Amino acid sequence: MNQKQPAFIVQSLDQARDALTATRAFSCVPLILSTMGYAAALGPAVFQAMIQALRQEFPDRPFTSAVDCGQAPGHAMAALRCDVEGLVIDGDEDAVERIRDMANQKNCMVYSPHIYEGEVLEMTSDQDMISVCDSFLSARYERNDA
Repeated sequence: MNQKQPAFIVQSLDQARDALTATRAFSCVPLILSTMGYAAALGPAVFQAMIQALRQEFPDRPFTSAVDCGQAPGHAMAALRCDVEGLVIDGDEDAVERIRDMANQKNCMVYSPHIYEGEVLEMTSDQDMISVCDSFLSARYERNDA
């Protein structure tokens, strides 16, 4: 079984809820990942509010999160001001390195866009996503004993 962190690309609070609900049955710590360009479209504050709502709703479910900032250092800096725990940034190496330095000071993880190529499930609204998540996870992770 795979021990990497599964990532769930979400656009909404409902999609993130489905991902966390489904992962409760598995021995993994999921990554709640925004859609690409989320910071430019809706802003990091909206993403952070969603994550805070999830933390209140799922207080005993560990997970991590990251908002995609595209190639915009300004969006990444805004994300850092919102105290996100993770961000995705691409672009100029010097700018990304400066963002990485600032993020390290705030204990914020910085991911490359390659994160979208790993163990990733893009959540949708047109299916029973809890079942889809269960199938995705069953092929990769051990179920909890409880």
